[in-house]
Amino acid sequence: MPRSHKAIDGFAVDLLGQIINQFLTFVSIPIIISNTNQSNYGFWLTIGSIMTWISITDLGIGTALTRQLIKVQTIFDGDQLLDKRNVLLSTSFVFFLIAAIVFFVCSIFLYPVSIKWFHISAADNRTYFLTYFLAAFAGAISLPLSIYGGILEANQKMVLNRNVATGASLFNILFSVICIYIFKDVQFLALSLLLTVLLKSLILYFFAHKNYAFSLNFSSFSKQEFQGLLKFGGNFQLAKLANTVASNTDNLFIGSNLGLGFVPIYTFTSKFFQTFSVVIVSKIPGVIFPGLAEIFDQDGQHKIQIVFTCLIKLLVRIGIFGSVFVCLFNHVFVRLWVGEFNYGGDYLNWVLVYLLFYETIFRGTASLILVYGDMASWAYVSLFEAILNIILSILLVRDYGLTGIAFATAASRTFTTGAYLIFYFIRKGLINKSLIKVVLEVFLKSIPTIVFLFLFQLYFIDQNWFGLAAVGILGLLINVITFDLLTIWRFKHEGWREILSKVLYNGN
Repeated sequence: MPRSHKAIDGFAVDLLGQIINQFLTFVSIPIIISNTNQSNYGFWLTIGSIMTWISITDLGIGTALTRQLIKVQTIFDGDQLLDKRNVLLSTSFVFFLIAAIVFFVCSIFLYPVSIKWFHISAADNRTYFLTYFLAAFAGAISLPLSIYGGILEANQKMVLNRNVATGASLFNILFSVICIYIFKDVQFLALSLLLTVLLKSLILYFFAHKNYAFSLNFSSFSKQEFQGLLKFGGNFQLAKLANTVASNTDNLFIGSNLGLGFVPIYTFTSKFFQTFSVVIVSKIPGVIFPGLAEIFDQDGQHKIQIVFTCLIKLLVRIGIFGSVFVCLFNHVFVRLWVGEFNYGGDYLNWVLVYLLFYETIFRGTASLILVYGDMASWAYVSLFEAILNIILSILLVRDYGLTGIAFATAASRTFTTGAYLIFYFIRKGLINKSLIKVVLEVFLKSIPTIVFLFLFQLYFIDQNWFGLAAVGILGLLINVITFDLLTIWRFKHEGWREILSKVLYNGN
């Protein structure tokens, strides 16, 4: 199968899985919060943020493994490939085991700090203890077990890996809802997470061994391979640190300064933002990264330029649609979903609108840094972003609340990693006059969609789920007609993969 078709299949399957997953999440959250109190659900969200912070102990070895495994499989074959693969995988597995131990130890040390920081009452202490350490154990064992998914990703088995991930997510949601409904205790959310990690890893283990010959042995550990993984992965993890701060520090500052009850309000108000820019768009780099890395290793700079142009066109288009939709309809969505009292306000929403557009463009293109392997400068810029984000959050949270937290994230990301990515892509020749014309063309073609959404909100919006679904579907339909109708008509006799490929490649 052509590489472009693999990427399209991966994205399509992952997108479908995310749509199903998000739909079930939308349905399940009202059930969960109605069977537990707002504060308890808030500390579950906050525990998730703490675990994400601790997860940086893997030092980015997962991404480094995928990158190095692609290179090994491009260069070697036969018995030499098998030997190199086993050494690389065994070295990574040993490091993951060490990282898992460090992860759990860090969790133990942070536990008493978190109790004081978030003012956990004596009545909630037992529930918090069980929830915290079940989540910590799940996070720790997920590190070494993630190696099997990395093997599938490196071999462009994205569809298989995404299907397993989607199935595991569905199990997690359904099991969580059933347990919360019966036992009404958030510790079962952590238990569900642990069972999901084990189930997903067992399935990935089966498919990895079924499709590829490899073995994991402590005797195959290589100091040289370890240093190579650490060099790439360490820089990547510094870069990941900024994303961890942007995605998870918010909950920590909100919980400690405003109260755990405000964490769900922030999470619910930003749900559309998370869905568009993080859940959907963040899947694009993961799908294209293995293929782009292979192209780069085969000296395919010209092809990377073509892919980058098409990627920018798609991301700007998604960003415009998502930003306008969130600006006009997020308040209605939150009110219908979890109630008016869980809406964080228009000022917060406006900051989220900007963040949605920013994250859509920059999160979707940042994977090219990994493809080129230029991680050192990116890592230091990302570290500066993380520091600036923390400083601004501390300064703004007391006086400006939830809006101040979101603004701190937006400002720090824009003036550090955002500015650096623009400079980097200009230096690589990826941003040029022809790309600017493509972006302007996307803005012009988006005008009918923007006008429709605005008029619908102004005159026709019915304050119920049907009206919200109708405007979303009709808006998407107008967007597709405006951008893709001619291309779809020209290639209507082709298969869906070919049509989608032509759409992405401007009909060529």
